[in-house]
Amino acid sequence: MIDLIDLPKESDYWRRKKANELTFFAILSVVFFAFVLLSLFLSKDDYGLWMWADILLGTLYLWWLLYFFSIPYHEARKRCDFYQGAFKGLLEEDVIIVTSIVRDSSLEKDGLHVALLKGRFEEDGVTFERDFYLLGETPFFQGGEKIRVKSYANVALAYEVVS
Repeated sequence: MIDLIDLPKESDYWRRKKANELTFFAILSVVFFAFVLLSLFLSKDDYGLWMWADILLGTLYLWWLLYFFSIPYHEARKRCDFYQGAFKGLLEEDVIIVTSIVRDSSLEKDGLHVALLKGRFEEDGVTFERDFYLLGETPFFQGGEKIRVKSYANVALAYEVVS
């Protein structure tokens, strides 16, 4: 089978990225709270300037937390979970007949631009339609070509041309 995604490599990359994001968060939080505590305990009677600095930095810190946990960390956690699940989880393997590939720039799956492989397969004499997402480079398939696809959560991980 031809791999479309290198699962061990991607899984390891996103696991390390998630750990790095959490380490960055922990270090920044310790520095912020150390600054606040030092400004409270080491300031003399004139606390007005330190109070405004604490309020400003506290506001910036809270906005940064909102951004950090909603975009960069969320993306790293989501990708880490997907690749860990694909690496350790149950993979589906189907033989399908390709009907078309949609290479539209507006197609997205979890924030990634993907191509959509449309195919059909038969089970107990009944034909079903099935869509697979193709990440990365899109292979070229002819309409009516029969392929074996290994997938996880409708994302094609590997394929093999049967006929």
